[in-house]
Amino acid sequence: MAFGVSARINNLKGSLASKFTNTNAKGKEVVDLTAESDSSDYAASPVEDNDEEIARKLQARYDAEDSAEQPLEQPLQSNDGLFGMRHAYGPQAHTNDDERIARELAAELNGNGPAATESANFENTYIDGGADDEAIAREMQAQFDREHRPSTSRPASETQARAADSTLDPHARRGPLQTFTEGVRHTGCAACGKPALASENELLLKLKPWLESTGSPMTNISSVLKCSKATCSAATCIGCGVQSRKQDPNNSVAVDNNLVLSWCCARGRMVLIWLLICGFDRRKTAERRRDSFFKKPSVSPQKAPNGPNGTGVGYDSEYGFSAVFNKKKAYDYGKYGTYMPGGASRYAAVAGVPASATTEAVEDRITERLLACLDVLLPSLVAENVQDFDLEPPVVLEAVLTQSDFLGTIATLLRNDSLEDATKRASLYGSMLDVVNKLGSHHATAASTIHRTRQVQDHGPDILSLSFASASNSDKAKFEETQSLATCLRNFDKQSKNLLASARAHPQAFKAEDSQQMLSLCRRVSELADFLLANAVPAPIPTPGSNGQTTPAAANDDWQADLAVVELPDNEIMSRHTYRGEAERISNVATGRMKSLSLQLSNLMTSLPPGIFVRHCASRLDVMKILIIGPKGTPYEHGLFEFDLLCPANFPNSPPSMNFRTTGGGRVRFNPNLYNCGKVCLSLLGTWAGEAWEPKKSTILQVLVSIQAMIFCDEPWYNEPGRSTNRDASLRHNQELQGYTVQHALLYWLTPELDPVWGDVVERHFATNAQAIERTVASWGVDYNTRMQLSQAMRRWDGSGRRL
Repeated sequence: MAFGVSARINNLKGSLASKFTNTNAKGKEVVDLTAESDSSDYAASPVEDNDEEIARKLQARYDAEDSAEQPLEQPLQSNDGLFGMRHAYGPQAHTNDDERIARELAAELNGNGPAATESANFENTYIDGGADDEAIAREMQAQFDREHRPSTSRPASETQARAADSTLDPHARRGPLQTFTEGVRHTGCAACGKPALASENELLLKLKPWLESTGSPMTNISSVLKCSKATCSAATCIGCGVQSRKQDPNNSVAVDNNLVLSWCCARGRMVLIWLLICGFDRRKTAERRRDSFFKKPSVSPQKAPNGPNGTGVGYDSEYGFSAVFNKKKAYDYGKYGTYMPGGASRYAAVAGVPASATTEAVEDRITERLLACLDVLLPSLVAENVQDFDLEPPVVLEAVLTQSDFLGTIATLLRNDSLEDATKRASLYGSMLDVVNKLGSHHATAASTIHRTRQVQDHGPDILSLSFASASNSDKAKFEETQSLATCLRNFDKQSKNLLASARAHPQAFKAEDSQQMLSLCRRVSELADFLLANAVPAPIPTPGSNGQTTPAAANDDWQADLAVVELPDNEIMSRHTYRGEAERISNVATGRMKSLSLQLSNLMTSLPPGIFVRHCASRLDVMKILIIGPKGTPYEHGLFEFDLLCPANFPNSPPSMNFRTTGGGRVRFNPNLYNCGKVCLSLLGTWAGEAWEPKKSTILQVLVSIQAMIFCDEPWYNEPGRSTNRDASLRHNQELQGYTVQHALLYWLTPELDPVWGDVVERHFATNAQAIERTVASWGVDYNTRMQLSQAMRRWDGSGRRL
């Protein structure tokens, strides 16, 4: 040979480096595979060439030069080879060695060669003669792949450990998010080094076509971005920083006729999830700011009707509609959410300017498109082509999902009290259920996104702002705990199962096409809930509050949810119902009445706030009894107040009829709107001026919540029309009502025999609140004999809800 293998390799290495190595804007040497070369063998395409192809071309070049100088006809017995190999080489051994050298050259020319220490380790292996060249070449290639092809996958143990550290602390979750986004933001063009996403605006500009277009033309959302520099325009994956290659068909999915998702690598797939949620979150933030800016000021309350603190159903001296209705105050029920009188969901925030139907439809389409995209991108263990990302997704996925408003959007859909509305938006709900199924079916997302309570930041920065913010600024955020998606799904499942049961009992009422669509949605919800809730992970230790202590007070209300709506045999209710005669005479009922009653009861099962209970007949859904616990801070506190309710033959075209039973045998009038004869004055019932019953909008839920919040109020004296502000008169009236509450709404229920309809509620109420009731009655100044009588009666119950 004219010169040894080592010398020849070094020569070849130098010539190739001079041809294919340039300097980028940062002074770093990068390989330019598109540079012109004397040999067409080395004119590599940035799209088609990969490491293996480069290695083959290097091998061909080496073979050509080697054969031109001196063909190997005899086995070599020389130590001139690379790393001083001492064993004999035949032609095949020489070829294997060349392949190994070519792979090493390809790695080094790309700036990714093995470290010197690793080369020494391989040298020792060759000296010992313990492995053949082909095995070593494979090992070198594997080492190269591990070090220089970015991957978001991690061992399961590491993922679980990191997830355990961050799951319960929302501040800790922001660490992986900012680490990930910092890397994405600093990923530059593979050709010129210009960062692809240096600011929030650049990210939003990339997503603008997706956010604004739900039709043609075709939109392609990809992790491979074209450089915005006029003199460059190279395509680079912002996940791994590698220049675009030939598209892998497994990494390109058509979401619909106008949208295609594509990614280069596992990290690119994660980048797409982050990009889409960032754009969606920013849109939601803009909506909130717009609604806040254009929110109409509430009407100033009159001086007289409700007093400075009153919240009752009051009317001014002109018998006009009370200001309390005009400003539509939202009533807060703690962990159960809020209720807005007039039909809004009790979980909804106080709304600003209501969105038009057209705007709502557009928002639904955009939300549906996001859900469809995430259904493609989220990890799945049952996908057709399971990838590393599906098996063990990165920890940052949990951070992105839980730090955004994405889960809140799903919760809002699941908390929809109207199955009719959900059916009208069946396509959106179908996409939402697909995503919930994916999240709940994967070990990496089920606990944090479905089963654990969510930590939310009210009106805080969206995930896009968090991604571009410094760690010090984001750590100041304050979070509140809210319902888990599993709880929301469980409530939705209750409605669905109740409606399915009604459909089985009354099939004729659900024959219409829209009814069948509703039942189909209910079946899907029921099946998903049964699967996810049956495989629920154990709940974690509750997150301490700001004072370092947990707050278990809300758990005291759990029994109320369990007993909120119960079906009883017809005779147990009808035998002591005010409207028994009318109910027995009802015939020729309106079309759709049974379906409407089924929907109303399904709504009540999941939407009643604490303190309201419903009992209905098994075969007569239109006959109900209602029990309302007096709210705290009112002269009715802890009292149990009973009503009878009947839905007429033409319901829901006409409102239900109600009768108040807690009147002390017709002797006591608890409120200007509750007569001692049992008449209930409420605009929704058509018995008082004001907001009338609307057949397609009004619900029994609205009626019950209005009674609880507006009749059982803190200063009921102002509910009488024409009364001016008089604090002394209001105080004297409250003191009188407090005595009535003890006598007729507390002592009345503490009889030796439990009430056949309300016995379970009475027993749990007094067992749970006995001490609180004694403290409240003592603070009212009720006479000593009445207080002692109440205390003695309550001693029949111990702390576990059993009578002594």
